[in-house]
Amino acid sequence: MGLHSCLGAPSADHGQPSHEQAPAPAPVARRRPTLAHPHVDMGPLSSPAIPDGMYFASNFLTGVGMLIIQPATGKVVVVYDPDVEAWFFPKGRKDMGESLTDAALREAYEESGYRVSLMPLPTPTRAPTVPGDSREFPGRRLNTEPIYVSTYFWEKSRHRREPGIYFTFWFVGEIPEDAEHHEDTGMENEKHYITHLLDFDEAASKLDGVNLQVLDVGYQLWQHKVKALSQSVSEAAT
Repeated sequence: MGLHSCLGAPSADHGQPSHEQAPAPAPVARRRPTLAHPHVDMGPLSSPAIPDGMYFASNFLTGVGMLIIQPATGKVVVVYDPDVEAWFFPKGRKDMGESLTDAALREAYEESGYRVSLMPLPTPTRAPTVPGDSREFPGRRLNTEPIYVSTYFWEKSRHRREPGIYFTFWFVGEIPEDAEHHEDTGMENEKHYITHLLDFDEAASKLDGVNLQVLDVGYQLWQHKVKALSQSVSEAAT
């Protein structure tokens, strides 16, 4: 069962609503060996389940990442690090006392140079709805919850006294057509990053792994929203 099955009709197209439909995202693939665990299938859009457990503060990190879409053009923000020739979405660690959403918006600005707003999407989140929500369908299904959580296991080394797991919560944000790009917004080791606004196909050709999966699924959620809201307006006019 893929994203369309989770959301139901209408199906989503990549690019602007009139663009050709792109293939459904491929199942998540592991990029390197990780801790062994029983294989329990969670569906084509997720990795296998991991065992129940607990992690002490020194054995985990909480991070955030952001797919940024420009709805007016259908383009996405992709950051390039020329030092290591890597393409990626803004991402980083949550500061102490900072909420996940505030951290995501901060990282998006620091690494991309754009002021970003969270994009409401029909994400099939497990979070409960707010009591008293009176919005009509499909608006009541829209939320700004993270679309993915990714994990990264690091081993003990001379730089890390203990092994641990990095949990990253992935959000989707948006910028307006006239968004202003700000220079020199990143940390000292990020100031050489170069920000690009790319169409879907070009972005997909430069990304891989977690970033590519976030692009595939986040973009489809956006297109599903565009089509659903358009149909709702058309039905209301008839």
